[in-house]
Amino acid sequence: MLRFASTSRHDEEFAAAGDGATSSRHRKTLVPIFIACCLLGGGCATTQKPDPLEPFNRKVFAFNEGLDKVVLRPTALAYKAVVPSPARTGISNFFSNLADPWSAANLI
Repeated sequence: MLRFASTSRHDEEFAAAGDGATSSRHRKTLVPIFIACCLLGGGCATTQKPDPLEPFNRKVFAFNEGLDKVVLRPTALAYKAVVPSPARTGISNFFSNLADPWSAANLI
């Protein structure tokens, strides 16, 4: 039967304290170290170049929001009110089936 001798005082303390005292002590030490690492890691962030297309992007976003509010949302609500649920399910299945060849090609 082989017997391994402990190689450090830490191993002896861990073996002697079966009540979790060592675990609690290590937790108290690791928490401040973790917090310090998080605080120091935040200093690694660098400033980014501003987006040169930001004004254009904001205009496109505003247009899309307006289009959604004026055209797309009322159309969707009317579609849901007029078309019965089984027909909506069939239409949804039809368009899902159109995507299957692309999925099959991707899986191959």
